[in-house]
Amino acid sequence: MKKLKTYVDFARPFTLLPPALGVVSGAVTAWGAHGTRHALGSDLLLPVLWGALMAAVLNAASNAINQIYDLEIDRVNK
Repeated sequence: MKKLKTYVDFARPFTLLPPALGVVSGAVTAWGAHGTRHALGSDLLLPVLWGALMAAVLNAASNAINQIYDLEIDRVNK
């Protein structure tokens, strides 16, 4: 359980929502852009949900890498 908490702390979960919402809002904008809206179904929604999840996962990985490489800088600044 402690290991999971470490992963969550590294990921900084409060920063994961904006990239996911960006993917979803981009998909909604693209869906309504041409005036011809296809019916909402799993073939349309699943790629958007996967994209939003992957945006959040990539952001979590970026946060973790930043935490590791900026350790000394963060110690000085905090």
